[in-house]
Amino acid sequence: MITSDQIVERMKVEIVADVKAGIVPSTVTSFLDLHNYVDANCYGGAEDIFGEFVTESAADHEHQAKLDIFNSLITPAIEATDAWIKAGGIETALTLESVRAKPKVMKITVYRPKELIGLGAPQAFLGDDHPKQGDWYQSAKAELLEGDPHMRLHQMGRDFLIYSMYHAREPRFLGYAVENFGAACKKLGHELPLTETDAVWLTYTKNELDSAPPDEQQFLLGQIAIVFGTKAAKEQSEALGVKWPLRVGPTQLGTATHNR
Repeated sequence: MITSDQIVERMKVEIVADVKAGIVPSTVTSFLDLHNYVDANCYGGAEDIFGEFVTESAADHEHQAKLDIFNSLITPAIEATDAWIKAGGIETALTLESVRAKPKVMKITVYRPKELIGLGAPQAFLGDDHPKQGDWYQSAKAELLEGDPHMRLHQMGRDFLIYSMYHAREPRFLGYAVENFGAACKKLGHELPLTETDAVWLTYTKNELDSAPPDEQQFLLGQIAIVFGTKAAKEQSEALGVKWPLRVGPTQLGTATHNR
């Protein structure tokens, strides 16, 4: 039996195909917008699925039961696809296709907007699609060779650490590198936290990191938890001999997260 997730993936492929064919503009901002150009209710093979589940019925209640099964598949699929569109999924899919069509390497960069105090949250970009105007700071970069996507993640993690190598022993800056890595992984289509089949956190011993205030240690552990999962963060906290999670005051946390 087909699942909502499978319908979502088919919807994404068909929407991107219509954008490339010029039927739907790449600027649509929601699933509802698609109806201005096509019968969006047909995406994902909805007509065939309807015909499969909503067959001739002997009674109204039987017909309604079949409609409920159909809607239980299609409604979540439309909601998930709508969220994907609103998150910039069409643009990301087109960019990935463009980059992957090119030989040799895939360039990925991470930039942070400069704020009144420090830097903002990281944003990842593929190819040459990165900020060329405004006040931005390049926080990480990597050129990924074609091939196994898992090997590319390992290569990217290595390159990101090399990019900030002069701070590699400082928990705060290592936390930024992990945060950058997470933003890049999401841009490449991965969900956070990563699974162990995607990439794993290599735990640092206490002697491999410089001493740091509790808020900076907690910032690093928090980023590890977001990107690699709570198990990885717990193992790292035990290796450092610190308690995690530890409640940190908003003033300390603000200092740790904004002085980037």
